[in-house]
Amino acid sequence: MRILKWPIHVSINLKLPAIFRRWLSRTIVPLTVDSVRIRHIVDSEPGEPDFLVAVLEFNNVKSDDSDPEHINLSELRDSIAEDGTFFIWTCACGAPSCAGMYDGVEVIHHDDQTTWHNRDWNQKFIFKTADLQHAFNCAIAEGQEFINHRPGLEAIPDQNQPVYDVAGD
Repeated sequence: MRILKWPIHVSINLKLPAIFRRWLSRTIVPLTVDSVRIRHIVDSEPGEPDFLVAVLEFNNVKSDDSDPEHINLSELRDSIAEDGTFFIWTCACGAPSCAGMYDGVEVIHHDDQTTWHNRDWNQKFIFKTADLQHAFNCAIAEGQEFINHRPGLEAIPDQNQPVYDVAGD
């Protein structure tokens, strides 16, 4: 004998928008970085001082000079030395959230490899730690040359200027 009987079938069917379903179901395939470079761009705006911008380039793919993805060199330097979450990409103003970076890059070192999981873009990168360190050292030397030979050139974001200054001492 059945005491309770529901007259209708009750179910909840939430359907996420397609963009979210694709994003959630996507498997992250790590990009193995065979070559890493930090390139400098001099950004000139009428009536403004010239700015020195550092951008990351992987596997010889050139970054977009018209809309560069700024990097924070102090965060990058720290990420080479230790595990943790770092805000490597940032806005020209220096606030990662202004560039849509809220979760940062999770960095894990294992033997001679460094793995980055950019949680904001849902991307993974695998580097040889020595290659990343070499690219950083070359970039600092190159940035110092730019600054020494172009009076009034300002590094952006502001967090980058002390990295160039300390390395030059």
